[in-house]
Amino acid sequence: MTALGMSFAGLSGLAAGCGGAKAADGKIAAAAKSAEPLIPDLCMMASTDILSIDKAFADMVYNFGDARKNDLIEHIKSRKGLRELSAMKERKMGSDQYELIAIS
Repeated sequence: MTALGMSFAGLSGLAAGCGGAKAADGKIAAAAKSAEPLIPDLCMMASTDILSIDKAFADMVYNFGDARKNDLIEHIKSRKGLRELSAMKERKMGSDQYELIAIS
């Protein structure tokens, strides 16, 4: 029997400074004060394909309906955040094609 892997992720109140921060001792630590979210909670997703779910989240941020997304997109671009998607595609780690299905 083969186990089925599934990725779960939520797009919830993303902020440009939401990653880890270096503490005084140089170790990675959670930022003491989190930045205010730039966009509101959007959804929860699940997939057996890590590339398709990451691509879907990136598309949701880039297609968000107002200017609040601009700081977050600049943050993603400044860290070459979309390179992860192209690297996964090059390594055939999944598909960048997806279909969103609403479940009530």
